[in-house]
Amino acid sequence: MSRVYKIKNVLEAAQERMALLFDKYENINVTASGGKDSSELFHLAHKEAIKRNRIIDVVFIDQEAEYANTIEIIRHISNMPNVNMKWYQVPFCMTNSVSYEQDYLSCWDGNNIREFETNSIRKIGNTDNLTWEKLLPEIEKQYTKPTAQLIGLRSSESLNRYRAVVKNPAVDNINWSSKTSNENLINFYPIYDWGFDDIWRYIYDENIVYNKIYDYQFAKDYHKDEQRISCLIHEKSYHCLVDLPEFEPETFEWLCKRVKGIDTAMRYAKEKQMYNNEKLPTHYKSWLEFRDFLLTNHPNKKQKERFEKRFKNHPNNEDVYKQQVGQLLINDWENITDVKTDQEEKRKEIKQKYIDIL
Repeated sequence: MSRVYKIKNVLEAAQERMALLFDKYENINVTASGGKDSSELFHLAHKEAIKRNRIIDVVFIDQEAEYANTIEIIRHISNMPNVNMKWYQVPFCMTNSVSYEQDYLSCWDGNNIREFETNSIRKIGNTDNLTWEKLLPEIEKQYTKPTAQLIGLRSSESLNRYRAVVKNPAVDNINWSSKTSNENLINFYPIYDWGFDDIWRYIYDENIVYNKIYDYQFAKDYHKDEQRISCLIHEKSYHCLVDLPEFEPETFEWLCKRVKGIDTAMRYAKEKQMYNNEKLPTHYKSWLEFRDFLLTNHPNKKQKERFEKRFKNHPNNEDVYKQQVGQLLINDWENITDVKTDQEEKRKEIKQKYIDIL
């Protein structure tokens, strides 16, 4: 991924983009997760809204298995002026990546321990067997007028995120935009070119209230790529369960009662074999042999067939088998990423890097 450096800094560029969107759209949505990127994005949009005396919508999809500190951040945003909070606490199935027995957490099904928020949205469209992938289109259907939806996605985090930003621009001359399932709703990424340090510099300079989980993660020497605020049973975040009893003991106790696999993940999520594919177990000669063992002994027939069907389309080499082991270990049967495509993108990135150098 090559970069073009300009005289203006990323803050000036983001402020110009924000002004452009407020000029073009009467309705502005800001998606919120409680994380650093969405908090910084909200602050930029909120400053523009205050300046223009406009109301902005803030959308938070509550996945129930959230940090308590995340909920506090969203409540803080809810109480700010010029904000119309759309807090979704609707029933849907969230993939549980820490258990073979319980595929999903049935969020907000009436057994939830955390209480509903006073003004939350608790029903939307058809909620029968609703998964995360089906929930988003249901929410997008609600928009009947042209709306700009702002998302705090940064392209430097991964090639997939870079591709999501620039692959298919939804608006002419705005390559940091993409389409949704509703033509009235367009996604925009005003901070797509920001770096990790840019985000924290802005939070410090503007004295923004941020999620204190980051302080705990920093104190525990988490790598910056591991400092995530997301649903605690998500396949990208379950490693945080190891330290959850220290960070938020009440949240950990609640999760143990509600979701299977939490205690096991807390004990083993950072080891190199049980949930991770960092090290090949000594009694296996290859990643292929280990993969076939896991596949043969998978307890869920339907999921096993889905893994087998997916793996047939992958290249046959040890690097790919290792990735397949990683998916099996966390039972990521819903994964739709093609390993071959990922490998090709990495090769293209490396090739372009050396072309730029030469």
